[in-house]
Amino acid sequence: MRNIFLNRAIAEAVIKEMELDPNVVLIGEDVVNRGGGMSAFLGVYNKFPDRCLDMPIAESGYGHFSNGAALCGLRPVVDFMFSDFLALPFDPIVNGAAKFHYCSLGKSPVPIVYVA
Repeated sequence: MRNIFLNRAIAEAVIKEMELDPNVVLIGEDVVNRGGGMSAFLGVYNKFPDRCLDMPIAESGYGHFSNGAALCGLRPVVDFMFSDFLALPFDPIVNGAAKFHYCSLGKSPVPIVYVA
C-alpha cells in the first residue's frame, strides 16, 4: 500500500475520473492558479485546462451554477475551499440539488460532488 497525503489523493482521484468521463468538470475558487483550497487539485488544470472553471468568491452563486451544469449533463466536482463556507451555498445544495431529483420523480439526476 502506498502512503500519500489527502490532497494528493483527491487530485489523483479527480484526474482519473476526468480521464474516464469527459463530462466531469472542476469548479471552485483558485482551482486554476493554486489548485483550489489546500492545493487539493494541483495538477488537474495542467491536464484538463478546458474543464477547470475558476469561480468568483460567491459560493452561493457557483452552487447554483453547478446545479445547472449537472442538470445539463455535466458532472461537476465543486470545491468550496473550507467547510466553514458551506453555510453560504446551503440553499443551492439542500433546496436545489437535493430536491431536483425528488421533484422530477427521478427523471432529473443531479450528479454533483462537493469538496469542502
